[in-house]
Amino acid sequence: MAQNFLDDPLVVTTILNRVFNDQSPSYAVYNNQVAMVTSNGIHAFALSFGSGFTSIT
Repeated sequence: MAQNFLDDPLVVTTILNRVFNDQSPSYAVYNNQVAMVTSNGIHAFALSFGSGFTSIT
């Protein structure tokens, strides 16, 4: 059975930061983002994170 690593909040926050910001977040930002994913869910966090990039083509 394949493992879905995108269900892991630690992986999701890292991937989004690397894709959109081309860097890893600082320790404090990372912990804040993981807390947001844990409380709001991965889908809601991803939408919230991506909303700052809507003007990019």
